[in-house]
Amino acid sequence: CIMANGQKLDDEAFTAACGSRWKLGDMLAVTYQSRTVIVTCTDRGSFEGKYGRQLDLSKATFSALAPLSRGVIEVEAL
Repeated sequence: CIMANGQKLDDEAFTAACGSRWKLGDMLAVTYQSRTVIVTCTDRGSFEGKYGRQLDLSKATFSALAPLSRGVIEVEAL
């Protein structure tokens, strides 16, 4: 799968598909509860209008914040 930035998807990297609020290449501090990780916006997605979400985190990013079994978490991104 090729992302909007032209790179191949690497689900082991700390990346996210970001809503229109951010530019490709932006780095964000994403926090859930007391955990924070730095991610790079590497892709876009249709999840913003369809689901009302601003970020779609890579597996590596999500699992650094919460167990994958949680499915969806509400994070803060700066």
